[in-house]
Amino acid sequence: MNAHGQEHGENRDPVIDRAPVAEDGKATLQTRPGIHDAEGLDEQELRDRRNKAATFGMILFLAGLTMLFIAGMILYVIKRFQSDAASFDVPLGLWFSTGVILVSGLTVWGATASLKDRKFGAFRASLLATLVLGLLFVGIQIPSLLAMLESGGARDADDPALYRIAVFLIVVHALHVVGGIAFLIVGTFNALRRRFEAGAEFGWIRQLAMYWHYVDAVWMVMFGLFVLLG
Repeated sequence: MNAHGQEHGENRDPVIDRAPVAEDGKATLQTRPGIHDAEGLDEQELRDRRNKAATFGMILFLAGLTMLFIAGMILYVIKRFQSDAASFDVPLGLWFSTGVILVSGLTVWGATASLKDRKFGAFRASLLATLVLGLLFVGIQIPSLLAMLESGGARDADDPALYRIAVFLIVVHALHVVGGIAFLIVGTFNALRRRFEAGAEFGWIRQLAMYWHYVDAVWMVMFGLFVLLG
C-alpha cells in the first residue's frame, strides 16, 4: 500500500491514546488531535456533552423531589402547630444514624476529590467507605424509625392527617436512600474494577455525589423537624 493509501487507512481507523491526563482539574482521556465524529466533535467534547446533559437531568430530578419534600414539611409544620396529638419519641439510634450519614457525606466528597486528583487508591477506599456507611445508616434507621412511628401511634387516633404526613415523609426519604445505596453499589463495583481510572466516568461519580449529598441534606432537615416539633 502506498503512502497515500496508508494515510486514508489511518483516517478510517483512528487510534485513540487512552493514557489518562488531567485537564482543567478534571479526569479525562488524551485523544489525538483531529479525531472527530460525524458532527465534528472529538471524544472529549462528546463526553462533556453527555456529562452536562446527565448533570442537568439530575438537577431537574432533585428539584422535583425538593418541591415534594418542601410541600410535605410545610404541611407537617402547619398541622403540628394546629394539633394537640402526642409527640414522637426520637430514638437514640436516629441520633447515631444522623452522625453516620454526615460522615458518609465527607467520604463521598473525598471520593470525588480523589478521582479528580487521580488518587485512585484513595478514591476506591472512599467510595467503599461511603457504601459501608450508607448500609450502616439504613441498618440503624429501619428499627429506629419503626420505634419512632410506634411511639407516635396515638396520633393515628388523635390526628390521622398529621401522623400520615410524617409516615409519608419518612417512607419517601427511605425509598430514595435505598436508591442511593443502589447507586453506590454500582459505583463501588465499577471502581473496584478500575473502570473509572480511564477518566471517562468522572461525571457519573459527580452525579452520584450530588444525589448522596441531597438525601443527606433532606434527612438533616427532616430530623431537625422531628426533634424540634415532635
